[in-house]
Amino acid sequence: MEMRQPRRRSQYVRQSLVRWLYEIDTGDARWNSAREDWLMEGGKTLGGILRWRRELFGTLVFHGEEITEGDLEYAYAFLHEKGLAEHTPGRPGDGIPNPRLTALGVDCAESDKTIEEYTSPATTGTVYNNYLSNVKGAVIGEQSNFTQNNSEGVDTAKFIQLAALIGEISGALPLEGNVRVDMQRDAQELNEEATSSNPEPGRLRALTSRIASYLDQSTRTALSEVAVKMTQEALASLS
Repeated sequence: MEMRQPRRRSQYVRQSLVRWLYEIDTGDARWNSAREDWLMEGGKTLGGILRWRRELFGTLVFHGEEITEGDLEYAYAFLHEKGLAEHTPGRPGDGIPNPRLTALGVDCAESDKTIEEYTSPATTGTVYNNYLSNVKGAVIGEQSNFTQNNSEGVDTAKFIQLAALIGEISGALPLEGNVRVDMQRDAQELNEEATSSNPEPGRLRALTSRIASYLDQSTRTALSEVAVKMTQEALASLS
């Protein structure tokens, strides 16, 4: 299968990595088993984070393509360049050892903004300019920049964050297989619409409402409650 939307895939992986590092380093109980394992191994690596992510929450995919350790390394390179992440030396051959968010990275994770908005703030007013920059060499064959000039007066940050969250937790939600696939597909389409040059409010509303209906079919868990709240906040932002 051909990997589609490499620029948006890169953005999606960066957002996921920031969320994981924040959860790990702030003591999220869902990562307890992983932290115990890393303590015995002498520290965590990007590959270890990805393996434990699969173990705890299921495989992370983007347009049907599994996220790889190489994707995380590219994402980390961007975060490190922007001053959002750092690491400490580890054993040779361990890849990138002991990655963690810097104080700036923690602030980004807690800011309710996408990484792109945080590192390149939008201008004020009714036009939202979301600057999406690729780290050099992060995506093979694509090193251009993308600027979203959104004249619809729609702040798309909540929709991008919702799409990233659904992609991250969908494998762990108690859903029928076809419902899970539909939700993952709509989350990917929501990300594409929200990061397009001129997102349509009606399309954002329809996709978010469908995601809300899928969540209603899931047994309520802590993860689904977070997602439900995010769908409500995203829809409210269109009012």
